[in-house]
Amino acid sequence: MPWEPDTLFFRYARYLFSRNVAAARHEEYLNCLLYYLEASTEAPQYLRDSERMRPFRQKLACFNRSLPQRQLAANAVSLYFQMLKEEGSCLREGDATFPRNRHNDEPRG
Repeated sequence: MPWEPDTLFFRYARYLFSRNVAAARHEEYLNCLLYYLEASTEAPQYLRDSERMRPFRQKLACFNRSLPQRQLAANAVSLYFQMLKEEGSCLREGDATFPRNRHNDEPRG
C-alpha cells in the first residue's frame, strides 16, 4: 500500500477531534475513509480527486447504503481532503499516491 494506514488514521482521528466530530462517530468516519481509499485505488490513475468520488459513490449505492450513510461517507472524505489541504499535503491532480506522515505523530502528553 502506498500510504501508511496507522499513521494516516491517527492523523485523521486527531483531525476529527479538532473538528468537533463526536467521538462516537470516529469509527464510522475512519471506516468510510478506508473504504474510499480502497475504492479510489481501483480508479484509473488519470482521474482527479473529485472524479475518484464517482466509483466510491457507485460502490455505496451498489451496497444499498441509505442516504444518511452516503452523506456521512461524503462528509468523511471531504474532511480527509480538508485535512490534507490544511497540512499542505493535498494530492495533486490524478495522483493516486497517498501522503506519508510529514509530522511527528507521537501523542502529546
